[in-house]
Amino acid sequence: LCDHMSGSKRGLLLSAGSDPDTALVLQVAQRCGIEITHRETTAEAIQAYDRNPEIIVAIAKLGTSKENAWGPFIDHIKDRRVFTVVYSHTASHDAVTRQGCSEAGVRMVTANPHHLASALGKLLPYIPQGLAPSSGSHPSYICPLCGLGPVTEDQLWAHFPLYHVSDPGRHTKVKCSICNKLPGMPLGVHVQNDHGPPARGEMPTEDQMSLNECTYTFCLVVVRRADGRFLLVQEFCQVGWWLPGGRVNAKETLTQAAIRETKEEAGIDIRLTGILRIEHSPRGDGSARMRVFFLAEPVNEAQDPKTEPDYESMGASWVTVDQLQKLPLRSHEPTDWLPYVARGGPVYPMDLLAHEGAPPPKNT
Repeated sequence: LCDHMSGSKRGLLLSAGSDPDTALVLQVAQRCGIEITHRETTAEAIQAYDRNPEIIVAIAKLGTSKENAWGPFIDHIKDRRVFTVVYSHTASHDAVTRQGCSEAGVRMVTANPHHLASALGKLLPYIPQGLAPSSGSHPSYICPLCGLGPVTEDQLWAHFPLYHVSDPGRHTKVKCSICNKLPGMPLGVHVQNDHGPPARGEMPTEDQMSLNECTYTFCLVVVRRADGRFLLVQEFCQVGWWLPGGRVNAKETLTQAAIRETKEEAGIDIRLTGILRIEHSPRGDGSARMRVFFLAEPVNEAQDPKTEPDYESMGASWVTVDQLQKLPLRSHEPTDWLPYVARGGPVYPMDLLAHEGAPPPKNT
């Protein structure tokens, strides 16, 4: 058994004073069955961590001075089996600060107690109290990226997006500990689609969900808030920030895909307001790639973006056009379309898209 994860579920919180956020974090952790040690200075938190090898989660506020700064505390935690969180309104809502936390190895950046509770709740199954070594029909595995385990196949399947969505690189040359193969694709993508519930036919793989046609269809969404800020997604494996969007699933319309992908990747419910562009690019193998760019607005301006990491993304933030130059971008689309919309570029009506045989729009 893994001695690091035996015994009680223990965590560590670095936060100066007893402000409402500190009390809320302690309450959430207690509700999730995690015993939290609270320290008010960086030095005290590091000392507490060194004395307790059973820490499974370390949470830090941003800090207001050198004495309670989160950076040295998180940097001190070399054991990658520890789930690290920065709990901060500033870091959660500011894309540049969020990016800095990710580059420092933080697994989750949030100021939403519901998102924190959801993530902490998912840590519990990974603690192998009394879990037997591999035997018979119930083998156990060690995560090849952080060494957590032993865990079951389903626990490892759930572990990957929570712990490793923010890892730099896609781990294409790391063997899968379940099948002992080099997957030839990002390890997290392989585990997500080839093991766990999809492998047993209990849920579809990404390919099974996608349109089984020669044209591969995608939606991208430019979401603009009333204050002029735009919604960007912090993509997995630190590949950069990008517009919310993704592939259209089977039996799904383009508009349904745009709304679903924005909710999954960014946590925001949207209302589509227009079309920016329709792209169609034939390929040499006879297939084609089609992308539709939508303009949208949030249904609820006060809704918080996603902060809980999962297979879809690490989270999302509202950004200004000026902040684009401070963020690593996955591709050029944000720098193309955010300034275009901000300048008042032409937007085409939604009725440009219609089902086959639908009547033309009424003249106004």
